[in-house]
Amino acid sequence: MENFTQSFSEGFDAGYAAGADGDIITVIIFMVILAALIRGGIKTFQRNWILSLLMLLFLGPLWVCWAIIEIFTGKIGPKVHYVEVKNT
Repeated sequence: MENFTQSFSEGFDAGYAAGADGDIITVIIFMVILAALIRGGIKTFQRNWILSLLMLLFLGPLWVCWAIIEIFTGKIGPKVHYVEVKNT
């Protein structure tokens, strides 16, 4: 039993050492992707908040695709409608 414990701990230490080198890069990449998705998600709610909420609750993966697409779109303009009234 002691031999198994020793070989397990040596294998665990070797695996941890091998993975420790790339951990910081993985965390940075994950944080950049997460920040981009949050930015795209905010834009989905600015564009149509009811549809965005329903898709987030019921169709999560489809909403994530929409958020990824929104990352690459331009700014969302204000929803202002100008009405010109003419008396004839």
